[in-house]
Amino acid sequence: MVPFSKKVVIVIPNMWELPQITILRTNFKIVGTHTFRKFFLVFLHRTYVIVCKTCLSIKY
Repeated sequence: MVPFSKKVVIVIPNMWELPQITILRTNFKIVGTHTFRKFFLVFLHRTYVIVCKTCLSIKY
């Protein structure tokens, strides 16, 4: 059985890739793509840290 924290590591990149692909396909002239990417990566990092801390507090 795969621990919960490993599942989170696999899911997070997929969550990031889909919005970026959608934005790039919708409009190639979007100026804020890099800003959006930076914001989203910071958001995912914070979410990952919170989830990892929660997983560490759970006893298996």
